[in-house]
Amino acid sequence: MSITIAKIAANTATCSFQWGEDTVNVEYFPSQVTESTLAEMDKLSSTVKGDLASFNAILLKLIKSWDVMEDAENMFPVDADHLAMLPLKFRMVLVRTIVQDIRPNA
Repeated sequence: MSITIAKIAANTATCSFQWGEDTVNVEYFPSQVTESTLAEMDKLSSTVKGDLASFNAILLKLIKSWDVMEDAENMFPVDADHLAMLPLKFRMVLVRTIVQDIRPNA
């Protein structure tokens, strides 16, 4: 039986990480973690300032949904403007968690 590229791309996975006393749950697209994505993340982490717009663009490709809430009823939007409001450390932990979920022994 065969599988289409569209079906591979639509596949999702979940992971979670601790942020203080809270657990953050994320649904993401593992197919978006490619050699080029990893190389770009590595390049960004090796610069002093990095290109945060590019870093956020990677996150936008990865995240399908999460339980980060804007208020009691609404999910915190996953878009460039809102990601830029989150602490950089939070975003870095998020990316590290996704990569470790895909490559647990790396």
